[in-house]
Parts: sequence; structure tokens; C-alpha cells
Amino acid sequence: FAEHSLELQIATTVLFPGAAELLHDLHGRGFQLGIVSSKRSTSLNPVLERLQVRTLLDVLLGGDMVTAPKPDPEGLLRAMALLDCPPEKLLFCGDTILDAGAAQGAGCHFCAVLNGTTGAEAFASYPCDFIAPDLWALKDWLQR
Repeated sequence: FAEHSLELQIATTVLFPGAAELLHDLHGRGFQLGIVSSKRSTSLNPVLERLQVRTLLDVLLGGDMVTAPKPDPEGLLRAMALLDCPPEKLLFCGDTILDAGAAQGAGCHFCAVLNGTTGAEAFASYPCDFIAPDLWALKDWLQR
């Protein structure tokens, strides 16, 4: 069952609207990009390769690559070390309060993106540089 589930996930997963365009834009402008996810790297890598965006990423850390899941900042701290990026230079974007908590714990900037199931009000107790209603709005904000 697990093998069939992984194959199905790889074949059917799609990006949120605006994700590919955002990644291509930022990569084209020379930004280092990464993903720190709770999802397993064994599914993330093939999905991102199929969607032709994996090569845009400098770092990809799945939940199976850390000992403590978000909101623990371990994944973000590891990504910063791999990118040689200090916390004050990192912007972590996420759609859950687990993401916001990880960013707060890592001491980096955070942008909430409301393309998941978490509403803006849930981020009120976290430091957010911006709350984007979607990835198109995030792309616009980052171009300022």
C-alpha cells in the first residue's frame, strides 16, 4: 500500500497557483531558495522533479531529515547552515502556525501565506513581515 500511495502522490500532486512562477522569478533574480517541509523527502524530491522546479532549489529538507518536527526550528537552522545564511537574512514563508513557530524559534523573518487552511487571525501572535492572501500577492510584495 505504501508504495502505491507514494506513486499516486508523485503522479497527482500539483503546486499551489503561482508557486512555479514565484520560484522561477526568485531564482532568476539570484535568490537562494529552499524548502523545509514536514513531508518526507522521498516524496518531495520526485514530485518537485516531475513539476520541473527541483533544480530551482538550493536546499530541500523533508521531515524525515530532522529529529524534531516543526514548530521546532531544527529544519530552518539546518537550512540556514547549508545556505550559509544568517537568520536576519532569511525569509521563511509558510501556511501554518507550525511554520510561524519554527521561524520564530530560528530567529528569522516570516511571511504567512494563506493558501492553506489557516486563516490570518491564527498568525496574530507571531511576528510576520507580511501576510499574503496567496502566492501571487507574495510575489508582488517581494518585488517591492
